[in-house]
Amino acid sequence: MEQHQHPQQKQGETTIKVSALNGAGTYSDARSFVIKYDSIAPTNVGNFVITPTQTTASLTWRNPTVSDFTKVIIMRSNTHAPISVTDGTKLYEGTDSTFSDTNLTVSTRYYYTIFALDRIENRSSGTLSQTTTLAAATTPVVPVTPDEPEPVIPTPQPESKTIKLQDLSEDQKVNITTEDKAINVTTNGDIHTYANQTLNIEIPASTITDNTTDLKNVIITVNNQTYNMTYDSENDTYNATIDAPSVKGVYTTTIQTISNENTSDLSITMSLLVDPYGYIFTKSGDNEVRILNAKVTLYTKRNGTETIWQSEDGTTNPQYTNQQGEYQFFVAPGEYKLVVEAKGYIPTETEWFPVESNIVEKNIEMTKTPYLWFGIIAGVEIIAGIGIFAFLKRKKKTKKRNV
Repeated sequence: MEQHQHPQQKQGETTIKVSALNGAGTYSDARSFVIKYDSIAPTNVGNFVITPTQTTASLTWRNPTVSDFTKVIIMRSNTHAPISVTDGTKLYEGTDSTFSDTNLTVSTRYYYTIFALDRIENRSSGTLSQTTTLAAATTPVVPVTPDEPEPVIPTPQPESKTIKLQDLSEDQKVNITTEDKAINVTTNGDIHTYANQTLNIEIPASTITDNTTDLKNVIITVNNQTYNMTYDSENDTYNATIDAPSVKGVYTTTIQTISNENTSDLSITMSLLVDPYGYIFTKSGDNEVRILNAKVTLYTKRNGTETIWQSEDGTTNPQYTNQQGEYQFFVAPGEYKLVVEAKGYIPTETEWFPVESNIVEKNIEMTKTPYLWFGIIAGVEIIAGIGIFAFLKRKKKTKKRNV
């Protein structure tokens, strides 16, 4: 019997054909079996917020929307942020998006981690948060729900290093992808994305180990939400999969090391820019008025011929602007132009423009259709139509008289 080893795959499927051999040396018809590979974990949960009282902590979060998500597991510790489903005390396992932790001690800090799992138990790196129960009081205390998550912040060491993303050497760079497509990082260390986009963040382990001596785990904090980064031994990297914030803006993002003493001696900083890449508007006096539901079509050139741009990642083209008149495209470097149409406005077309990153950013002004001139032109067409009809009728009558 021979054994065949197949290369490890993260995602996909392999077809195996099997035939039986009898004593006469005859093979049966082959039967096919499909083996599906999936080692990709779900996206981490988002919007993880904790509301404490003196003896309870109310946890709320947003579950991932990926199709193979099956459950979450919540772990708790009063000394550190749990980094696995066996690290600390398991509090909950299920599909809810709320949980109440009870019988806690007053004035005590607790650390929580929520892991998302799929059908075959692939586990996300974990979303972290922490809270401190309220102190004992002689009068009742009404809990106040925080406006945003409380990040897990290790204590910086006196000799702690802070490195900007753009200052890392080429072999130490942070790699950020979405659906296996790389997202460009600007020379200023800015990462452009759009609301709720799933981001896969990967950093070489050497970037961490070359700059720290006591390492327990690595975390990344975006918009006050902290995520654990898991170690991938096959690629020697630390990884986390997260959803970008849902509100446009600039978000300071930090990758940090955590030691066994809950201190940090390395921080890598960058900016996550969640923004639309253009909007459609008209002028009303000196004010800009955004146009809803404008049709925005992106064109490119293929072998010198103008053609509608085709997305490789599922981005729709044309797009229709949202309530703020916004649209967005992710494209490869090349030459492009935009054509915009909206009811009540003259169609607008840009000049061809080069794109040297994966971002298209154009704010386009439209002019309202001059209804008065349209009415006059339409009136001429109607009058002309009546004239032609009358001429034909008169010609027909003349012919009848000649007969």
